[in-house]
Amino acid sequence: ISCSLDGRGCNLLKKPGGSVTEIGKIVVEIIVDKDGNVISAKVTHKGTTITDKAMQDMAVEAAKGTRFTPATATQPEIQMGTITYEYIDKKS
Repeated sequence: ISCSLDGRGCNLLKKPGGSVTEIGKIVVEIIVDKDGNVISAKVTHKGTTITDKAMQDMAVEAAKGTRFTPATATQPEIQMGTITYEYIDKKS
């Protein structure tokens, strides 16, 4: 799992639950408020290779539960970033 939110760290990174039916990536576009709460999350087609709707929904729900560090005085109150969930074949 990797997070990209300019200048802000991740305080609590939620992992998706459920069963894995595909191997690949789900990229979730997030909008984060000044307090570090994810206020919007949706799967973006750029970089996403997993088509399973249930897995995508679980990734969005996990992203909504993720918390970031609060914005500093020099950062915008609302920021857009991404969380990438990568599903790998553990047998390899």
